Amino acid sequence: MALLLRVFNIILALIMICAEFEMAFVLKNIRFLIQWFGRGIYELFVGLLTLAACTSTFTYDKTIDEIRKAAGYCGIGVGGLYILFVIFLF
Repeated sequence: MALLLRVFNIILALIMICAEFEMAFVLKNIRFLIQWFGRGIYELFVGLLTLAACTSTFTYDKTIDEIRKAAGYCGIGVGGLYILFVIFLF
């Protein structure tokens, strides 16, 4: 189950990277990534999924687990910034 969550998280991260580069085929098919609020909610979701993958006991190295936690917290922070920008700038 943990492996499935990690693969799903990689796929979502690749979609997020494509949205940040504003690739037309992604933005055309996933419309909520056009707006900043949609990207913020999506970043929060991916960050929380990354943190959920860290809680599994199937880790060989604690360093990898700490890197995953840092990536999850960064994703949550970036998602929060997107949402704050929407609230205060628009």
